[in-house]
Amino acid sequence: TQVWLFEVDSQEIKREIGLDKNNRVVFALPDKNYPRGLFGDSPVSFNLEDMEVITKEEFEAMWDTII
Repeated sequence: TQVWLFEVDSQEIKREIGLDKNNRVVFALPDKNYPRGLFGDSPVSFNLEDMEVITKEEFEAMWDTII
């Protein structure tokens, strides 16, 4: 996975989208197998300086292409 998109609410990851190098979706979580997503139960921390922020509308538009 090359890029991860996260929907965050109150510092908690709610939904995740994983994209490959061609911007094709390889993960869209949570789902029935990963109800908390891949990072929901992970102690991984992220540095905000290393991230690019997208709008809620951009995330929703990507999510809507998956479902």
